[in-house]
Amino acid sequence: HTCKLWSLASERVHRTFVGHSGNVYAVKVVAGDGRAILTGGADRTIRLWDVGRANCKQILRSGSTCNGLDIGMDGHVPVSAHQDGGLRMWDLRAGNPSMIVRAFETQATSVQYGQNFTMLANSRDNVLKIVDTRTFETLHVLRQEDYRTFLNWSRACFSPSNAYVAAGSANGQFVIWDALTGDVKATLSANAVPSLSGSGGGMGMRNNSSFSSHDGGRSSTSSSANGVAGSGGGITN
Repeated sequence: HTCKLWSLASERVHRTFVGHSGNVYAVKVVAGDGRAILTGGADRTIRLWDVGRANCKQILRSGSTCNGLDIGMDGHVPVSAHQDGGLRMWDLRAGNPSMIVRAFETQATSVQYGQNFTMLANSRDNVLKIVDTRTFETLHVLRQEDYRTFLNWSRACFSPSNAYVAAGSANGQFVIWDALTGDVKATLSANAVPSLSGSGGGMGMRNNSSFSSHDGGRSSTSSSANGVAGSGGGITN
């Protein structure tokens, strides 16, 4: 029920954020100077934290378990992926969703903003969707015959240029799609790639701190800058 900020330089816990009444499934650094983070989880809340003081600044009540989070580079419009299949875009001033996109019939497991007014979402439906953030219409539905999402927090991400989408499958495959056409570009094999995440349109860690969220047995991590890449290959475009 906690989120921990780790210093990669000292390899020690720098801050601990306590307040959720359920498992924490999603962590996201607010763009800019990194002095705030967002967390979400099973208590159906999304919390905005002050990193310096390790205190909660705001609580957003979603009504559904939060599996994934992202926030735009301007740091103003968080988006969250939920157990009810919805994607919620938040107005931080009002403390309410400004839009709820009913993207999936089952759980939405992750969400990420892309370039050119797009966002990417993964689901327990074994499909990914690229959604227009202006019209909220689905631009592409991404499928692959053997692709399976088997974790409620399985991630997917855009490549740095937004040209490709990547996700890890339960069968150990690493699938890459063309983000413009929705076609499968490559399928790579690995021992296991259940989850892959990126932030800011990229993969790879580029800072000196990382976060971990804990649920009494499992843990998930998110870097403080540009994401964590799963095994099985990389994307350079």
